[in-house]
Amino acid sequence: MLSTLGNSSEKYLWRVLENTDFLKGEKLIYVAGYSFVDAGIAEVFLDDSMYTIDGHKCFHAKITAESIGVVGAVLNVHDSWESYFDSASILPLKFRRDVIEGKYTLEENITFDQDSQKVYVNWKKKDKPEIHYEEYPGMKETIDVISGYYFLRTINFSNLEKNARINFNGFWEKKAYNFDIIYLGEEICKTKFGNIKSFVFSPIVPENSFFRGDNPVRFWISDDENRIPLKIKANLKVGSVKVNLTDIEKSKSKLQEVNN
Repeated sequence: MLSTLGNSSEKYLWRVLENTDFLKGEKLIYVAGYSFVDAGIAEVFLDDSMYTIDGHKCFHAKITAESIGVVGAVLNVHDSWESYFDSASILPLKFRRDVIEGKYTLEENITFDQDSQKVYVNWKKKDKPEIHYEEYPGMKETIDVISGYYFLRTINFSNLEKNARINFNGFWEKKAYNFDIIYLGEEICKTKFGNIKSFVFSPIVPENSFFRGDNPVRFWISDDENRIPLKIKANLKVGSVKVNLTDIEKSKSKLQEVNN
């Protein structure tokens, strides 16, 4: 059995979400590219097994990513991220990163104490022996990037009005933060699997010199029982970055192509 650090005496009522019956064993493959050049490939896999952490029945999801093509020859990227998150609330209890990005390396383990709203981190560089132990304040219902990916898929988007905001409390790079995603409405998304009816969203990004236009980052989620993220597009000052779903293994149902 996996375990977390301690147990807080101040417990709060964990949320219970609908639509959390993800299909265990689901595997999604994405290819990322800059302009017309493929730059990386990522696999999102939901474990066939369930795990118990401090009495919570948990999913285990893992994302692996690596650089390919010309980019891979220049910048060696091999990343692995994984999360154990409660099956009813989709709140994380454990998160791990194993990162190789050129000369930058990192091994990071995070424990989320959702009851006391604290985050415990230990990390090290691959080429150095010392391990760093740190504690950070979290926020109520803090998510990591993977549990956030699955949390989005639990929402009944049909009940949202256009331009509605979805709020998240997240933790990344040693910092807890609050951010919003705007629901932009329904749209037909062109994919490898045909034209798929989808919901469109845009995270609110601070003004900076990298992006251009209104809602510069957008992503599309299939409008069906799968609720699969189909595509991400970021408009940059120079060119654009796209992430496209290219393969699906073990989904609830086949993506349904529609006619424009």
